[in-house]
Amino acid sequence: MDPNTVTVLRNPKFRNKTVKTLNKNSSNKQSTNDGKKVSDEDEIPKLNLVGKETGMKISKARQAKNFKQKDVAKYMNMDASLYQKYENGTAPRNGLVLNKLGKYLAVKLTGKGI
Repeated sequence: MDPNTVTVLRNPKFRNKTVKTLNKNSSNKQSTNDGKKVSDEDEIPKLNLVGKETGMKISKARQAKNFKQKDVAKYMNMDASLYQKYENGTAPRNGLVLNKLGKYLAVKLTGKGI
């Protein structure tokens, strides 16, 4: 076996092996045993997050109504840590949750221009 070749098990159930050749001229591409090229971007889909701006809107609206994070989380029927992620802008974007949260806090979180 070539010392520049690494074999990695991607999914133990299916025993698919991915081989990555480490050359100075290679472009960080991986190939499976069937010769198909796979890039790192194709492996894990990117999540669409709430974002910092929306998180700040949520936080300011909550503070304006003098609500605690745990009280809003309880109303929303979610864990307090997930609600914190919404305020931080790191939660996955979910239109239904944002609509309900927007109605409760009387702020627009979804729609055109948001």
